[in-house]
Amino acid sequence: MPQTVATCPNPKCGKPIFADHNDPWCHECGEHFPAEFKKQVPGLVARTAERERVTTSPSSTPSQTGLSARYTDAYLVARTLDGLGQAIKVVGIILAALIAFAGFAAASKLGGGLGFAAFLLGVVTGVPLFVLGVLVSAQGQILKATIDTAVNSSPLLSHDEIRQLLK
Repeated sequence: MPQTVATCPNPKCGKPIFADHNDPWCHECGEHFPAEFKKQVPGLVARTAERERVTTSPSSTPSQTGLSARYTDAYLVARTLDGLGQAIKVVGIILAALIAFAGFAAASKLGGGLGFAAFLLGVVTGVPLFVLGVLVSAQGQILKATIDTAVNSSPLLSHDEIRQLLK
C-alpha cells in the first residue's frame, strides 16, 4: 500500500492522501486542494511539473500537441456529421416539394387523383429523409457535447489550450 503523506485539508473529510495521489482534489469529498497543500503530495508535484513542462515548452502549441490535434480532428468530424444531417434534411424537403409540384403539374393535365398521389409520394419520400437528417445531425451534436466535456475536463491541457479548442 502506498505511503500516506497527508490527510485531506477539508475538516469534514480528513481522509488519508497517499504519495501516488495525482489529482488536485480529494477522491472522498471532492474538494480541490489549496496550492500550498498540493506541494506536500509527491504525485501532485510531479504531475504539476509535467504539465508545466508540456505547456511552457516552445514546441508545444495547441496546434502541435498530439492531444490537441486529436480533439481538433474530432471536432471536425462532429461538425461534418452535423452539417451532413442538415444537408439531408434540406434534400428531403426539396425532393418532397419537387415530387409534389411535378405531380400537381401533371394532375392539371391528366386528372385530380394524380395530384393527391403525387403529394402522398412526396410525403412518403421527404419525411423519412428529413427524419434521417435529424438523426444524423443529432449524432453530430452529441459528439460535439462529448468532445466539449472531454476537452474541458482534461488534466493534460492548459487553460489556454482548452480556450483555443472550445472557441
